[in-house]
Amino acid sequence: MNTVLESAPYMTECIECGSLIEVTIVEVLTAGTHQWDIEGECPKCGCRWNECGYLTPLTGMRTAILDANGPSALGLAAGSATPVVAMQALRKVRALSLTEARAMAEELCSRGLEGTRVEMEVLAIALRAAGAIVTVQSSDAV
Repeated sequence: MNTVLESAPYMTECIECGSLIEVTIVEVLTAGTHQWDIEGECPKCGCRWNECGYLTPLTGMRTAILDANGPSALGLAAGSATPVVAMQALRKVRALSLTEARAMAEELCSRGLEGTRVEMEVLAIALRAAGAIVTVQSSDAV
């Protein structure tokens, strides 16, 4: 499996001196794991650090990735999966109620889904495993 990632600038506090600084965040899919990482270096105190393995993004991280990279689109080839198959695949990846999964599957089947590149690749893997034919297209390719 290939590694998929996107990065963006992100404002946070230095872990050493507390100064507000710009760091780099990375959303990554590697070895089947979707995670968020932070890498920073404080210009005031010189502290350098990496925080790896957040399973859910901190406040503002997802927005920063979307702002820096634009959304990616997940498309489903017509007739390649029923809404029920799509619902099952979506629920394997996300903690969705039946109502949420149904709405997301209907959206996927009708016009596709949008999100970060990594989010769409995670969904694409589950859908392909269920036999669906899907495409992921980044906003710069649209």
